[in-house]
Amino acid sequence: MQARSRLADAHCWGTTIAFTACLLVTACDDAPVPLVDARIPGPPEPRWQALSETTAPEVWLAGLDSGEVRRPPAERVERFRKLLGEASVSYVESPRMIANRLVQAQDSIEATPGLGGGADATLEALFHRLLFRSRDGQKLLFGTLVHHYLNLLRQGFDKEAASLRLAAEFRAERLPHGL
Repeated sequence: MQARSRLADAHCWGTTIAFTACLLVTACDDAPVPLVDARIPGPPEPRWQALSETTAPEVWLAGLDSGEVRRPPAERVERFRKLLGEASVSYVESPRMIANRLVQAQDSIEATPGLGGGADATLEALFHRLLFRSRDGQKLLFGTLVHHYLNLLRQGFDKEAASLRLAAEFRAERLPHGL
């Protein structure tokens, strides 16, 4: 029994000594090491206009397109208002959803190497390439057209050719730029 007690005492002392050594090592005078942000960088947060958003979609789009989010130019707001008005005649989705899909499409194009850039990389130019009217009068799905447009770009079509291909595939005609 005494042998067992001595063994337990030795184990207890060994643990105490190890713990004390750890405390001494960690209590040194070195400056604290700053914590590193452990978040893994990923794609930027998507831009989205929520249902609770009070900014009109045309103002939001004009602000994003001009880079003047707080006070977009009135003429640009008016152009987007007209484009969204035409789109609401042609598409099932609401103007807010169309605006969201348009911005998502632009973000996707900019994030894909080889697709973004150029003088025609504005939201307004993209909107014109995606503004169609069905020949049979039925409303189209803007989200579906955007998806097909992005796929065509990824397959190697240039922006104009992809837009013309959509018109043919969806039996639709592109609306003129001078709305």
